[in-house]
Amino acid sequence: MVTEVNTSQASQVMKKSYVKAVQQKQVLENHDVKVEVIDGTEMVEIPDDLLVDTVPLWEDFLEGKFLEPAPHVAKIHIIVNKIWPLGNKNIKIDVFVVNEKTVKFRICDQQTRSRILRRGVWNIAGIPMILSKWAPLEEKVEAETEVKVIPMWVTLKNVPRSMFSWKGLGFIASSVGKPVRLHPETELCSSFDEAKNFVNAHMIKSLPTAYRFRSKQGINADIEFTYPWVPAKCSLCSKWGHHENECTKKGLTET
Repeated sequence: MVTEVNTSQASQVMKKSYVKAVQQKQVLENHDVKVEVIDGTEMVEIPDDLLVDTVPLWEDFLEGKFLEPAPHVAKIHIIVNKIWPLGNKNIKIDVFVVNEKTVKFRICDQQTRSRILRRGVWNIAGIPMILSKWAPLEEKVEAETEVKVIPMWVTLKNVPRSMFSWKGLGFIASSVGKPVRLHPETELCSSFDEAKNFVNAHMIKSLPTAYRFRSKQGINADIEFTYPWVPAKCSLCSKWGHHENECTKKGLTET
């Protein structure tokens, strides 16, 4: 008897959940449109409440601009649907190609959309991508925005054993930018010849190639910094993220 009651209650809960989901689904409504002729022109007055608390169709869209040619759209789709929903299988992300370096994402879940937008820069298949809100504005040629932070791997060589720690490697990596994580090989101490750190590099200054680190405890080491991947840097405007042939200053220098 108890089982029958529980089954009935579960059925009612499922029914309510289904009804709620259907009610939340966006649908087109039928309106009573009144047409009036004013000064020989057929006019339709738009009701005030039609423009209040409305959500534009493009509200769900974000734009991702890669600093190099974007990976294949299918690869992007697989990656973002794996990492962005945080395990919620009800959240699906659509990806649309805009051009060689730009894609659009449709993310209907507002919390998920806001969360990934707050981070700003994501590393997708090894290529940094800058996220921003998308809106149907007129396309125009804009000056390239300077990329100030880029996520990338940095390899450290000649690290003293006494600094082969979370604190020590984090301190050294801070010379490049904000440390994010260690490479699994480095965590496992697979080799002491090099240490790999993932950092949000500060691109407003030149990436270091070597610094001498010393301490009162006797450390005196010339630590080298190498980068498996570095984005393009324009020789015309000295900004990261595009080549000379893509720079808006190209025409000015040629005239």
